[in-house]
Amino acid sequence: MLYFTVWLGHIAAVAAQFDFTHTQYETSPPVYPSPYTTGAGGWDQALDMARDFVGQLTLEEKAGMVTGRDRFVAGGQATDLVC
Repeated sequence: MLYFTVWLGHIAAVAAQFDFTHTQYETSPPVYPSPYTTGAGGWDQALDMARDFVGQLTLEEKAGMVTGRDRFVAGGQATDLVC
């Protein structure tokens, strides 16, 4: 009986995922290109620190931050194969 209850709970959890709709971003339209960051709202110091930090990075380090990879590859995910 316990096995059946646990199994039924898992099935219900999986089924609930398919009924869930994400409405978080439906309230405002996208804006392209993104507006320039000004640091409004008390974020001036943090924004200056972030700009200084990013200004010290190399191109490879910047690419690694946005891609999540530490090597350059010509397409695909070949870095997963490199040990």
